[in-house]
Amino acid sequence: MGFVGMIFGGGTTLAVSLNSTNVIAGGVVAGKVTVSGGSRPLTMTSVIVTAHAGGREVGAQTVGVGVALPPGKHVPFEFHVALPPETIDMTGNAKITARADIPGVKDPTSDATFTIIAPGQKRSNADEKDLLARYPGLTDSDESEQFSALCELRSEAYGPKAEKLVGLASWLLQFAKTGPVDLRDEALETWAALLNNRARSSDIEELEAFAADPSLKGDLRRAVVTAATKFADEGAAPLLAKLAKDPDAEVREAVVRSVHFDADDHFAGRLELISALATDTSEKVRHSVAAALAQFADNEGAMKLAVEMSANDASPKVRAEALESLALAHYGGMLELVLDAYMQAAKSPSDDVRKAIAGRVSTLPADPRVAEIVGALLADANVEVRKKMAWYGVNMADHPTLKPLFERVAESDPDESVRAEAVSGMRGFYKPTAAIAYARQRLAADPTEKLAWTCVNIARSLDDERDARFLLEDVAKCKHEAAAASAQEALRDL
Repeated sequence: MGFVGMIFGGGTTLAVSLNSTNVIAGGVVAGKVTVSGGSRPLTMTSVIVTAHAGGREVGAQTVGVGVALPPGKHVPFEFHVALPPETIDMTGNAKITARADIPGVKDPTSDATFTIIAPGQKRSNADEKDLLARYPGLTDSDESEQFSALCELRSEAYGPKAEKLVGLASWLLQFAKTGPVDLRDEALETWAALLNNRARSSDIEELEAFAADPSLKGDLRRAVVTAATKFADEGAAPLLAKLAKDPDAEVREAVVRSVHFDADDHFAGRLELISALATDTSEKVRHSVAAALAQFADNEGAMKLAVEMSANDASPKVRAEALESLALAHYGGMLELVLDAYMQAAKSPSDDVRKAIAGRVSTLPADPRVAEIVGALLADANVEVRKKMAWYGVNMADHPTLKPLFERVAESDPDESVRAEAVSGMRGFYKPTAAIAYARQRLAADPTEKLAWTCVNIARSLDDERDARFLLEDVAKCKHEAAAASAQEALRDL
């Protein structure tokens, strides 16, 4: 749904995304320009978007005048450039160009192509009967054959053949209205997949009429949400916004999940649509919002919302999910935001919240506060929290100073499962041969069944190492029959 062009200029970046790559002659080409700052403060004298077709300029819009561009910040501008009626004689490839006039640096510019379509122009020359003949299962009387054909067609709708298959769009929409009840959602989603980036106002109207049917339930309503998300850039955004306010929580949740997984990254208003549901009355909806925020790890506003949800949401599961989404924000220069939230979360009374950061703190760069958080989690009163943090030592190679913390847990934690996970986690601090030697040492000193199984898994993960055999031989001799048998089987596989 958005084709992005990008060119660097003077430490700045300018990107253009189109809401649709198909625009009817005389219609409007819309999208978003995003200008990103470099290393010093700048001012954009103007940001201008122009449309070109038939070898000449056919429209223009000034979207910004005298706008500040702070270092490293992203400044978005939406545009709507009207195409004149005479573009009906210019059908085919056209281009949008955006340029930011920034004194003192080379002006960044970028472009994106689109296609001008004449009203009523066919989107495919393929005949419906010929296409149905290529997918005989679609018209089979056996629903399982119809289902298989729909799945095959939808798969190909995402590939290079898609443009040649849109001749089936009308047939699929009719099937979604009148076909077997259990297959209507599949037909509607396949219809939406075929028309992705090709939807016209008439398609949006058909979808709006479909969505207005009060008898729609379950999977078919979710399919409507998916279709609205795919067509959002082509004009279905108002329908999607309406569905986001549906009284049915399952529909609202479907909107968040669909915008999270199905929407184009450059769909204007995507974050706003998700954020508006951050205080929804449904825990499931809020949980989906918290998860979706992970896609905006470079957006300060989104990450501040994740922090707010992690601190204030009534549900521990939602707070935990928000902390998961916050984890990668440090790559966008928001380390302090992450560490402050994680320091607070480490003191949370909720086991779910503390477990969430145990699985994410290993992604953070070296910092004294990381050591404090890890130390607190390894000493947590809850066994599951300690166990999770102990295992994640495997990802903490960038934190060598924390090795003694994990060794202490591996050798003296009161719970045998935590000790075993810590031995596994020590792979993050040792080279493979040394990790195997440490596991052998611990198995000899602490021959529990949990550790025996952990040693089998360590040996399997390091089976390219010669010494893995020695570790398996140790386990094969232990008193725990099932673990010993697994080690013997692994030895035969070496």
